[in-house]
Amino acid sequence: MRRLTATAFLLLGALVAWTGVGAADETVVSEARASFTLGEQAFQRGAFEEALAHFRRAWELSPHDAARFNLAVCLEALGRLQEALAEYEAAAASSSLGSEQRERATRDAAGVRARLGTVSIEGEPAGASVVLDRIERCALPCRLTVDPGTHVVEVVGQAGRTRARLHVGEGEETSVRLDALVRRTERPGRTERPRQPAPTTRPGRGPGWLAWSGAALAVVGAGAGVVLGLRTEALHQDYLDSPSEQLRDEGLSVRAFANGSFVAAGVGLLAVTFDLLVLAPATAGRDDSSR
Repeated sequence: MRRLTATAFLLLGALVAWTGVGAADETVVSEARASFTLGEQAFQRGAFEEALAHFRRAWELSPHDAARFNLAVCLEALGRLQEALAEYEAAAASSSLGSEQRERATRDAAGVRARLGTVSIEGEPAGASVVLDRIERCALPCRLTVDPGTHVVEVVGQAGRTRARLHVGEGEETSVRLDALVRRTERPGRTERPRQPAPTTRPGRGPGWLAWSGAALAVVGAGAGVVLGLRTEALHQDYLDSPSEQLRDEGLSVRAFANGSFVAAGVGLLAVTFDLLVLAPATAGRDDSSR
């Protein structure tokens, strides 16, 4: 509750400081007092952003270092320590605050200063811009005071930029090295692979003479096999109705021719398969290699 006590104490100082003004300024001063009071109420609720806005409004309407001290209190509560330090130091050097108030501001400034972190940045090329949290701060090499927390550091040179994210604790010092010697369009250790030509699809060779001959043999053999098979069945039925040596011999001969026809059909199919699956791809490969 130390901050709250300080705020209430400075409120009295501000009210005293804003007395005795001319009639022309009375309206502005009244508005400043109202903003100051609203800031104190917001701070008591823990609404530090709202309190900061009210105290800043009071300062803009009627500048007084009592409001500036309260700005520092709110900024410290929000973790914006560098801004709080600047306001504390300004209040400590104020001629409008009493000695006790200035001493309080001096003590608080020392406490905030001890909580700040430090980042040391080194790297190449020397003189490259150092950007901290999107704000250009210094040139390589340099040392920066920062609020505790996570920060993004960038080093920007003519050849490119590098970036690092780091966390800094209260009162800690962190070192980082960033080199900006390679353009962002280039990556060290990476070589561009040559582009391979897109594969082209070439039409395969059509059926050759062997395929056509085999197809003809398969058709003729299958047809003859069917006809002779039917003739064999008829002779077999005649032999059953009237057995004779002549019918038997003729049936056996026709059956043999039927079986031979089916074998010929099978050979024709093998010839077609061999031509399309073996000879055609081999011929196409020789054509491609000769181009």
